Amino acid sequence: MSGTPKSIPSAPLNVKLEVISGDCLEISFSPPSIPSDASGIHSYSIQWDYQDDFRNANSHSASCSSTRFGNCSLSQLLDPYPRLYVFYGLTPNDIYYVQAAARNGVEVQSIDPSGSSPDDTNWSAIFTARPADQKPDAPVLLMAYALARNGIKILFDPPVRDGGQPVDKYLFSWSTHGNFSISNSVSVDASSIDVLYPGDTLIYDLILENP
Repeated sequence: MSGTPKSIPSAPLNVKLEVISGDCLEISFSPPSIPSDASGIHSYSIQWDYQDDFRNANSHSASCSSTRFGNCSLSQLLDPYPRLYVFYGLTPNDIYYVQAAARNGVEVQSIDPSGSSPDDTNWSAIFTARPADQKPDAPVLLMAYALARNGIKILFDPPVRDGGQPVDKYLFSWSTHGNFSISNSVSVDASSIDVLYPGDTLIYDLILENP
């Protein structure tokens, strides 16, 4: 009989860390180069901590939902690549340290249970970020319809991410130039915009100042 010996996976590739809001970060990554067949990976581990040695993330109190630090296992079958994972419960403006690792059927071996690397897991490089509120994403699914001779009916959905604070205003701009080199705009309180029922689609009748 013959076979190819298996080893623990190498570190995930293309790891990126993004600030989502004052209490939230997002990590994304692609499969490791070893094994070459990503189907051999059954899960990924994500760790985050405000301590650079991950002492809290490696403790028994760490989980996917623990506050300020965590250790979470993601099933290989959840999402396509690049895999995204968002974690919450962070303190604004604190520095957080984040790393990711791939898992397969090979058990990791203990190296120094009391040290900074308790086993031979191939972790990614350590990434750092400070959670802080961000500008909201742009509204999505925008549609516009003529409304009489000097108006436009606008339908849109709120931004997927609000940056950590509720959206309180929307800015509408219009122009007869495709590059908006000359344009007009108006700021509208979010509370004055109607919501279509059912759903989250917003509707606003924009009367143009210069039809």
